[in-house]
Formats: sequence, C-alpha cells, structure tokens
Amino acid sequence: MRTQSPDYIVIGAGFTGLLYSTLAVLEGRSVFLYEKQNRSGGLVGSIQTPFGLVETAANGILNSYQLEELASALGLNILTTEKKSKKRFIWKNGSPRRFPLSFLDTLRVLYGILGISAEIRAGESVYQWGVRVLGKGAVKNVLEPGLGGIYAGNLKDMSAELALGGWISSKGSLLKNIREIKKIKTKNPKQKKER
Repeated sequence: MRTQSPDYIVIGAGFTGLLYSTLAVLEGRSVFLYEKQNRSGGLVGSIQTPFGLVETAANGILNSYQLEELASALGLNILTTEKKSKKRFIWKNGSPRRFPLSFLDTLRVLYGILGISAEIRAGESVYQWGVRVLGKGAVKNVLEPGLGGIYAGNLKDMSAELALGGWISSKGSLLKNIREIKKIKTKNPKQKKER
C-alpha cells in the first residue's frame, strides 16, 4: 500500500520548526515533523532554580502584526511582560548577573561601539564580527547567551550578514548604524498589512 508524501518535511521541532510547520498546516499543507529529542521546543524551555524561573533560550518575542495574526489563528492570547519581570539577567560564574561585563570588557565595548567600523566583512561569522567590533568578553557574556538563545546556534557557524545585516548597513561605527536604523524606523512606522 502506497502512502501519500507530505507537502513538507521539517527537521527539528524547535521554535522555527514548530512555527514553519504550524504556518504550513494553517495553509492546508501536510507536514511531517522529525525531532530527535523526546520533547519539542529545541532550546526553548523553562527551568525552576533557587533564583526563580529561568528561560533556557529567548525569553520573549517582539510584538508585531504577524505575531498577533498567528496568535489569533491558534486561539492564543498574547501575554505582556509584567513590570516586575523587566529585569534581565545573564548567568555568569554560577549566578545570575544583571550586567555580565567586567570594567575592561565594558571599556572595550564602548571603544568598539564608537570607534571601530561595524561593517560586516564577506564570509564573517557573528563570532568573528563580535570579537572584532565588541571584544571577546562581550561575545562570551552577551552575544552568545543572547543570539545563541534566539537563533539556537553556534556563533562561529552563524552568518553575520544574515543575523545582523538588518542592523548594520554602513562602514561606520555600530552607534552610527543604530542611529541610521532608528531614523528609518521613525520615518517609516510599521503599518498593518491590508488583506
């Protein structure tokens, strides 16, 4: 007996795999989802610790019209962060830290933000870009926990162009690039797509 092949085969039931599969099913497509672990969610998870609840990956999502449409299609309510939950911590040396950089790492980050070209070089990984622009301390204690959780990958294998290209558009400093992005966003606020 022959079975019909699915429209899509998705490997990995992490956040992206689950999202892609859900969107395909909502469009009426069939999906076969493979996951090697005994749970879905990939790096996304919550662990109870003596310090409180700890998220193992990205702990929030920026709200957008697309997110609201997806939540509506799934019958979910969007929960906003409580004010008491606004503080963010990064695990360093066995305890949560509000600011994980040493004094020297902080000086290096400031130098990088103000004085080093943030331009992404051809073939540069996020790790290489981070070390060049922000320094090793910032990569280890800020970029790896942040982007590693968001993109669920190794920064040495992650393309800087794909991960950071939306923020870095010129040869200027990181500060200059961020200011340019803010100007563009101020001039062109997000509009809800008409159907």
